[in-house]
Amino acid sequence: MSRPSGLLLKGLAVAASCVMGLTLFADASFASNRGGSGSAQPHLVKRTAESHIRPSIIEQLNKTQVSNGHKTASLADINPSCSGQWIDLDLQVEWYYHDETLLTEASDADWHGYVQCYDVSYVSTSSDLLFRNVSVQNGTEGICGTPDGIGTQCGYSPTFNTYYCAGIGNCNGSYIVRLGATINLPPGWNWNTVPDFCSTVSVRSMICAIDTAPVVIVPYIN
Repeated sequence: MSRPSGLLLKGLAVAASCVMGLTLFADASFASNRGGSGSAQPHLVKRTAESHIRPSIIEQLNKTQVSNGHKTASLADINPSCSGQWIDLDLQVEWYYHDETLLTEASDADWHGYVQCYDVSYVSTSSDLLFRNVSVQNGTEGICGTPDGIGTQCGYSPTFNTYYCAGIGNCNGSYIVRLGATINLPPGWNWNTVPDFCSTVSVRSMICAIDTAPVVIVPYIN
């Protein structure tokens, strides 16, 4: 998978902006505006799709149970900062196709995720872009605290990156981002129950792997 130069990307962006009329951003929804029939030269047309964490994932995370030996309750009840949208992941894919051949010629995938859960000992985040079900780009790693820490200074931990692609036949296919998160509770607290996409590596440490949904599919012919 080749990564285009800054000059090529700038040229693609400029060309796309000349013909883009309206783009709708929604889960699994697409919109584009082709160049007018009177155009003297062919253009590149941009299309966009977005993907996020499923609401059911957040609901399961908010029901995760913790215990200190005297009390068992949901993490959200014990620690309100770890409730609502305290884990998130967003993926946006843009691709460019030729308005005459309709073939996809380039794409870029941009994503950002985070864990925001304060008053815990340790939080780490990582992410991977899976293109055609193969990991092709790692996201940044976010860390606060230490795995064996006894404090409660954490924490907000982000992960993000952008993946670029160019060439006919190189950029069409499926795009998914997978978020990896580790959360360690303060001493005296244990994970009691966790969702099926998470597991415990110790009584205080939970790791989770969460994918964006729906899968973004970039076509070969638009």
